[in-house]
Amino acid sequence: MIGNQQMREEFAENRVYIKGVELRPEIVFECGQAFRFLPKDGGYQGVARGRALFIGNTTEGFFLEPCSREEYEAIWKDYFDLNLSYEKILKELSRDPIVKKAAAYSRGMRLLNQEPFETLITFIVSANNNVGRIRKIVQAIAREAGKPIRFRGETLYTFPSPEELADVSPERLRELGAGYRAEYIAKTAGMAAAGEDLEAIARLPYGEAKAALQKFPGVGPKVADCILLFSMHKKNAFPADVWIRRVLREMYGVELKSDRALSVFVQNTFGEYGGIAQQMLFHYARTRP
Repeated sequence: MIGNQQMREEFAENRVYIKGVELRPEIVFECGQAFRFLPKDGGYQGVARGRALFIGNTTEGFFLEPCSREEYEAIWKDYFDLNLSYEKILKELSRDPIVKKAAAYSRGMRLLNQEPFETLITFIVSANNNVGRIRKIVQAIAREAGKPIRFRGETLYTFPSPEELADVSPERLRELGAGYRAEYIAKTAGMAAAGEDLEAIARLPYGEAKAALQKFPGVGPKVADCILLFSMHKKNAFPADVWIRRVLREMYGVELKSDRALSVFVQNTFGEYGGIAQQMLFHYARTRP
């Protein structure tokens, strides 16, 4: 792991300032990796790992509140991937001129390390869907089965546990907007509640973990890679949707039909941090003027 030696942390009452690290919430929370942090008061607020949080920018970095030293060390430092020096990783990835251009455009991007079950359900919802609808459905599921948290004058909701979500019927999930995915969500929640161990899957090597995730209904290769990248610390996972395949075709001149061909190309081109390159390329392709 490439450690983050330039980062400085300052702890005030109920707030943590992180300096020497560039993190732009408007990119991190709008790039398709997470859907429950929304713009608020010049920053973003939402719920992750059962906690409500506000994140805002400063001239030297960003701050988190409410956040004690203990919560920061136990939850948020890992959630925002702050143990990893992106500056060093991007210097390595930027040997590729296309990634270099995408990285310059995507400054302040970081991958989030989210809860596996929430990420599993979220990316089942994401199939054949757009960001606005994904956000709406995931928030509706949290309101239906999660626990309320009063925060900054609003009521936010935790994402439900497998047991809580397993109690919601497919019919009700359809009413919440899940459509045909309702059966997948209900069955997956039931499997997780019955003991399918996502933490154990996360400890497997990449290929084995990807195969294990595809045993859940509604999880194909692309969704599995999203879960691996955004919640299981598999930085070599490379979700390939229509945007990424367009990048590979138009910028790299390759049309990769099989998962095997894609895997070989990604490993040879981007190496162990292919997932970080993917997020930069995805954001660049989807939002550049």
